[in-house]
Amino acid sequence: MKTIFKLVVLVFVALLFTPSWVIREYLPNHPTILLFQTQLKTQTYAAVRQVFDKLAGKLPGTINYLADIINDPAKKVPKNYYDVHPYGIYPSHAERDLCRFLDSFTLPHGYEEETFDCSESAAMLEWALETAGFHAYIAVGLCPWDPKLGNHAWVLVDTDEGKRLPIEATVFTKKAGFFESLWRGLRGRGRGVVYPGYPGYENYCHGYEHLFADIYEAVRWPGPSGRALGVSGYEQFNWWEGAWGFK
Repeated sequence: MKTIFKLVVLVFVALLFTPSWVIREYLPNHPTILLFQTQLKTQTYAAVRQVFDKLAGKLPGTINYLADIINDPAKKVPKNYYDVHPYGIYPSHAERDLCRFLDSFTLPHGYEEETFDCSESAAMLEWALETAGFHAYIAVGLCPWDPKLGNHAWVLVDTDEGKRLPIEATVFTKKAGFFESLWRGLRGRGRGVVYPGYPGYENYCHGYEHLFADIYEAVRWPGPSGRALGVSGYEQFNWWEGAWGFK
């Protein structure tokens, strides 16, 4: 029985792939075989065409999906962005340790509008804090001390005491003076930290419109509508270009 089945299958395959001129030449008295082969090829073509049409219908969506991946601003972020530790790792994230970190930190670029301003400063400070082991966020909203000035960016940091401290990142675009450091040390306050009583304190803590957990969320942000802080998140937070003089 198995031998007969194999023979039938063999004949079927042979008929499917046998050229028509061979059948006409050597099987002239068997038009049924020719018709069978033609119908079989037609059905095969129809089945293949049906599969192709389904794939073609999905092609635009697939292309758009791949384009979204290629054009994703997060893909432009340097590789292993948070995996380096240029400032060491702080095992404790208490407020005093945060202040110790901030007192030794300075941004590598002076303040420069549209090249290294509040957004780049905030993004690089968030990166430095994260690589040192702290949990930091990039905040964006109206200028905390004067909303009429437009949008602003700053940093919020969680401490082991359960506090979320706001930090004005642009402070670090210049080195701290001796008397500033002395006065701050005597009062037990960290550089750049916005404390109660400072102008805009409540807005620093709660007045943000966007709070980004990491750089990937920030660069994917489409940007504000109708207000000055740039066109897109990537153009605002790409400090790795502005910090080293690249545009």
